[in-house]
Amino acid sequence: MYASTGLVKKYANVDELAEDSGISADVLRETLAKYTKVALSGERDEFGKTVYPVSKWDSDQTIYSALITPVIHYTMGGLQINTKAQILDQSGEPLHGLFGAGEVTGGVHGMNRLAGNSLLECVVYGRISAKSAIDYCLQMEKQKKIKHEL
Repeated sequence: MYASTGLVKKYANVDELAEDSGISADVLRETLAKYTKVALSGERDEFGKTVYPVSKWDSDQTIYSALITPVIHYTMGGLQINTKAQILDQSGEPLHGLFGAGEVTGGVHGMNRLAGNSLLECVVYGRISAKSAIDYCLQMEKQKKIKHEL
């Protein structure tokens, strides 16, 4: 997914990465060599890093580059929903015809959540809210309260 959006790019080697990013290939090779030396020593680097997922770089191997940017990965709070993904009013009653899923909703995790992100919540409640919305529309159509034109 990240590669398809351009956030992660694959390069055949360090030279390709350097050329595409406008970095000197020599400086990039030197930086990766320094990283390798510290990683293999098991010591802290100049930034205090002690964990090295990759401990050795070969300048001719495939290398991936990722755009890293700060984001809000999850918001706590939002509209309260029930098990049918109906949005609830302040008294806990469903607002008929209004459904929600994902980060517009709150309280699904209780007062806090497990680590990770809201993708599972979005998918699960997205499907529940879609089914509930369809059921609602079909019920309203039977009661002649709404009319759908295709």
